[in-house]
Amino acid sequence: MIHAFGFAFKMMKKRPLRMSLTLLQVAAGGALIIIVLSLVFAIIGDQAEDEQQLTIESLTEVVVGNNSYHTVNAIFSDEIVSAFKNETNYLEYLTVYESSYKGVIEYDNLVYIYHRLLGVSPAYREMIDLEIVEGDFFTQTDLDGQNKVMVISKEANQQLFGSESGVGRTIGHSLQVQETEGLEEWKIIGIYFPKEQSAYFHGLPHFIVPYSQLRVSPYRTLMATVKPGKLAEAKHELEMIFKHQYLEQGQEELSEQSEMPGLTFSEDQQNIKEGRKMAGRYFGLVIGSFALVALVISSIGILSMMLVSIVERTREIGLRRSLGASRLQILGQILAESVMLSFVGGLLGIGLAFILVKPIMNELISTTSFLRFLGIEAQIFFYPILISLGSIVLIGLMAGLYPGFQASRIIPVEAIREN
Repeated sequence: MIHAFGFAFKMMKKRPLRMSLTLLQVAAGGALIIIVLSLVFAIIGDQAEDEQQLTIESLTEVVVGNNSYHTVNAIFSDEIVSAFKNETNYLEYLTVYESSYKGVIEYDNLVYIYHRLLGVSPAYREMIDLEIVEGDFFTQTDLDGQNKVMVISKEANQQLFGSESGVGRTIGHSLQVQETEGLEEWKIIGIYFPKEQSAYFHGLPHFIVPYSQLRVSPYRTLMATVKPGKLAEAKHELEMIFKHQYLEQGQEELSEQSEMPGLTFSEDQQNIKEGRKMAGRYFGLVIGSFALVALVISSIGILSMMLVSIVERTREIGLRRSLGASRLQILGQILAESVMLSFVGGLLGIGLAFILVKPIMNELISTTSFLRFLGIEAQIFFYPILISLGSIVLIGLMAGLYPGFQASRIIPVEAIREN
């Protein structure tokens, strides 16, 4: 091993340009492997069992003649919502999830039409880990008191107030786009940064308000966060609580021909996980092909370097053979030198990866909408470093096999006789 270090240093001094280019090839291949695998790791994310996001709606099967269809009902009363919160054992958070479409916002004599406004409870902030950059989110007191307060996105704040903060300001607001006069006054209490990776629930709008401002009970849609590994139990428990509450309240069927409504669930987080896996495979294959090419080039560089070194050291190898060195010892020496070259190049590749990871990954993220949606951050993971270094060393070992066999077959007398 010490001899291999000495050889690498000796070759670097003797052939600095050729040695530097070979090490650069190896380093570039190793760095590319680290960056590609780090990107794949970041896309896939932590696959450990975590909290499950759940959309809850109520469906009723309506039979008309020989035809049947399902309809989504606004049937979740305040009592049912309260029972879900207090009687279930498997939910972390629960919120009513109501939307209003095509309303108007007025400020400084300018009227803006928004596409969607979201009504939720204070728990929603914790459910999606919403980042409040200024001010605060509304509280249960705001919800119960039906206070006309709202939290707006950073983009909406810039549109309305430019570089100034909108926290504490009052704006005109109507839930109906036709009503542009006599708007109600609403107070802005917070500004949030709409991280796209947190938008599990059909995407975040630019305005969020207490759900009590949008609809009086009953409600159409609920959102819940389920404890890790308890999805099936949570669904069953919610169905039991719903049936009990519905029958206990003595609610009549929606029509004479309808059956008792049941719950339907959408697992939003699971869809994102599947999307992450598919995207990870896609980027791994596409970008990984470039890393594979870089590895092949690196192996060719090491191979050519070792072949040239054997030609230059024919007399040295012949002399060692004549002094009693076996073919296996010669092969081991060449392999050790090849592995050492690749190891040094791999270490340089790790350093190069730390330098290039941010510009390369940030460029990919900025030009790929799905990566922006996932909120991928440019970082290097530990396992890609090990995989890269191991791959580079293995390639160095394989690239040294042929030159090693060639060196071990040198005939001592003929080698020493050469000038």
